[in-house]
Amino acid sequence: MCDHVLLFGVGNVLRGDDGAGPALLSLLQRKNLPWLRCRDGGQNPENVLPQMATERAGKILVVDAALMGLPPGSVRQVPPDLLREEISLSGLSLGFLLGCYGRGRDLSLIGIEPLRRGLEKGLSLPVARAVASTARLIESRRWDEIARLTFTR
Repeated sequence: MCDHVLLFGVGNVLRGDDGAGPALLSLLQRKNLPWLRCRDGGQNPENVLPQMATERAGKILVVDAALMGLPPGSVRQVPPDLLREEISLSGLSLGFLLGCYGRGRDLSLIGIEPLRRGLEKGLSLPVARAVASTARLIESRRWDEIARLTFTR
């Protein structure tokens, strides 16, 4: 069993809160945690998710802005069976991509509900707070404390 955790931050930093994944990734990269490998999925995760098939990791975390019908800044683990094309703000269905490349892996999608999705830089206050608190949970290896999404819109 490998103790490494592979973290993918997915999103577009030029589209407001869609940049939640890359913002969280940036916070954790600065920590230089020896057990954490960070990968920028950018706005086209299909270009980077195939690494899942080859990288050794005991756990894979994918963080992305997600439309879950919750208040802005809400954070949830999204079970694979609830992944639908419209839940992620990324261009392709993360459910499809994770199904292709995450089969048989201990994989979690962490969704952060956005407030703003327009062409603008920077995160809204509720999403910035959610990114910081989620980064602290991941840094302390307590991602299982993030509530699971039990319904969708």
